Amino acid sequence: MLVQLLRDLGAEIVATQILSDDLDPLAEALRKYADQSDVNLIITTGGTGFAPRDNTPEATQKVIEREAPGLAEAMRLETLKQRQWP
Repeated sequence: MLVQLLRDLGAEIVATQILSDDLDPLAEALRKYADQSDVNLIITTGGTGFAPRDNTPEATQKVIEREAPGLAEAMRLETLKQRQWP
């Protein structure tokens, strides 16, 4: 569904991949895509909970050069606005 939404917005999808939440292999995959000249956006989903194997944030931190902490809060706020609460 996410891939189709991005295509509908005009994005060219270079790759999709389902990975385990193991820290080092996940960081290596993120680094590989970040180093590709034809990739200018990497989207991850999942692996952000509190289970011991939820390592997506930690893997991302191993790869990025600079954080943009306000961006995550803005995305959460927008999601809450769109959520239908009972």
